[in-house]
Amino acid sequence: CRWSSAGAALQIGMITLTIPLAYAIGSRLFNRRAGLIYAGILAVWFPFVELPIHLFSEPTFFFCLVVHLWLLLRWRDNRRWTTLALAGIAIGYASLARSTTLYGVVFAVLFIVLESHRTTAAPADAPGLGVWPWLRQQWQVWLARLRLREWWLAVLRNVAIFLLACAAIITPWTLRNYLVYDRFIPIDTLSSVNLWLHVEKYPEKGVEIIKTYPQADRHIFAREDTRRIMQADPVAFWNLIWRNAGFHFQHIWKAQFTEDFLTRPSFYGRPLREFWVLGVASDVLWFVFTLGGLLALTTPTREGAFRVVALAWISFTIVAMMIMHIEPRYLFPIWTFLALYGAWALSRPRHFVDMLRQHRLHGAMALVIGAVFLSVFFTYRNYPQLIVDGIARETNYAAGMQAYQAGDYAAAEDAFRAALDVHGTFTELRANLALALIAQGQTDAAREVLGTSDAQHIVMVRGVLARTEGNLDEAATYLIDSEKRAGMNMQAFGLQIDVKSATAVQLGTGLDLGYIAGFSSVEQLPQPDGTIQTYRWLQGTGRLHLPLSEPLQAGSVLELRLTSGQPGAVPLTLTFANGEHKTIQIESGQWRIYRVAVPAALAGRTVLDVALEAPIFIPASTLPGSIDTRPLSLMVSTVQVEGVGR
Repeated sequence: CRWSSAGAALQIGMITLTIPLAYAIGSRLFNRRAGLIYAGILAVWFPFVELPIHLFSEPTFFFCLVVHLWLLLRWRDNRRWTTLALAGIAIGYASLARSTTLYGVVFAVLFIVLESHRTTAAPADAPGLGVWPWLRQQWQVWLARLRLREWWLAVLRNVAIFLLACAAIITPWTLRNYLVYDRFIPIDTLSSVNLWLHVEKYPEKGVEIIKTYPQADRHIFAREDTRRIMQADPVAFWNLIWRNAGFHFQHIWKAQFTEDFLTRPSFYGRPLREFWVLGVASDVLWFVFTLGGLLALTTPTREGAFRVVALAWISFTIVAMMIMHIEPRYLFPIWTFLALYGAWALSRPRHFVDMLRQHRLHGAMALVIGAVFLSVFFTYRNYPQLIVDGIARETNYAAGMQAYQAGDYAAAEDAFRAALDVHGTFTELRANLALALIAQGQTDAAREVLGTSDAQHIVMVRGVLARTEGNLDEAATYLIDSEKRAGMNMQAFGLQIDVKSATAVQLGTGLDLGYIAGFSSVEQLPQPDGTIQTYRWLQGTGRLHLPLSEPLQAGSVLELRLTSGQPGAVPLTLTFANGEHKTIQIESGQWRIYRVAVPAALAGRTVLDVALEAPIFIPASTLPGSIDTRPLSLMVSTVQVEGVGR
């Protein structure tokens, strides 16, 4: 279901705030140019741009992590206990968003210990000490510190402030878990479950098994069964962990947008095709800042203990992904720190190269790490061939869509088949090929193309096929089911389909897909006589698309059955294809039929396209007792065109 605009605004606001915070971190840690580059990376890199449009925990986690890092650096420079407490609060909220962030508390404590009573930091562009001189200097400094009672007291005070602030955020949730589940669960129980799914022979079956256990018992079952699997065959268990770890490690270092755009079976509702230019540029940017960041981490340390935090977060995330499973959104800590250090390398490239030349050991480390990264990246995928195949797929897809919209279904079939020859698992192509076959009357061939897949596009086209064959109940079941699945906007996809002409459409039946866009999922309202009233909510802006069997005439009328879901009249603005606007007031309380004259300029057209717009409201915010957070406008039951073909 759609989530509220307030939630979207909050996530967009948090991610937007990370941009000035990135500048502050880069400037404070290195130099202003590094801060600008780091902020620029966060502003344009596609995964960060796309992050707030999905309702995941990652926007909250990422924002809180960036705030936490910024506050740690501020505390390093101003030594205020309030700043340190705020850093603890930030990591606490980040931990609630993603429980593995609790390990970051250890990294922060290490930073606090190392930075307590530290000497003045060297400028980030200073030459820096080599490895052995730096180790010798640190040994002497720490021997002196450990003899100082004041140092111990300062460390204990700082660590206590940080931990207490963090605990103040986490403890209420831990208490809630204990009261609900009667077990000590700090935040959640996902880690052991994820590990079990990783070693379980059939992960898909494992998901169904784990669902049969109560929430509080799932991690116990997963932990015990993992132990059983290990004890039954330790060699096979560790071989599996090792084999998957190697694959997962290589899986981390890939061009993510290129992978998602050209190798996945679906876009899953993501706007990859619309933003392919930004996506490809982002992959190039990722390659540059990742290589630069890895090399920068081999240079002599000059930014103090923050290097330890960066290495700890990067190493922890890599190891966790090697043991568990790869999710691109779980890799954000790696890219957060590599983008920061990559920005530093890009801010002073000549100085950066000279520094590696001056320190041979660091230069050798840079060469080795850089070579490993390049080897892993280029051996993971044959990117040149993938790009060639991708261009062929998209070229044929575009040609197929153009032919389909023009009514040349045979040409569309040929183009879609050519695209499938390149990427045979892409469900969107299979769905469009099936539509071209349906339009030619080749229903058996279309059914064969659809197969048994339950992908969202396939399910919807299966409904279109049933509707074409006259099996309306079966069609409605498939069409409604396709809308329930998370991912693609099936109403928008439906408008690309050539549907039968219709002068009247009943909304909320599922059979209305292909004629509407911008509406809620199907709604049903029981009537006093026992019948069911079907309808949909208009959600701010929508569209009606009615192909007609005969042309519009002068004096044609659009008839809509509407009501408002909130007190008072609500304005509805209709915009016709010729640009003419008409506004009517929709009353609440009961269903009413509203008649709107179709502009005379549209006479002779065989398609009626109307854009609808009305103010939205959030029921949970305005109606007592409601928990519905969708943005809604008006309830629409039927639309009908009168005065056609006279």
